[in-house]
Amino acid sequence: MRLTVFLWREGKHYVAYEPCTGVASQGLSEEEAIRNIKEALELYLEENRDEDVYPLEYVKVVTIEVGRHG
Repeated sequence: MRLTVFLWREGKHYVAYEPCTGVASQGLSEEEAIRNIKEALELYLEENRDEDVYPLEYVKVVTIEVGRHG
């Protein structure tokens, strides 16, 4: 199964998040965060076998600017 994982840095840690399941993990490097979320997702999918998980088939990340009004 292919799942889309979002990865970003927060302070000294990298955070990995999979939006279909809501599973998140972290690590001190990108590689560690990805390794940790793979393990967490495998456990999640094992425990939730009967639930449907729908992978995102199309993902586009768009950066927008917003400003305060007033």
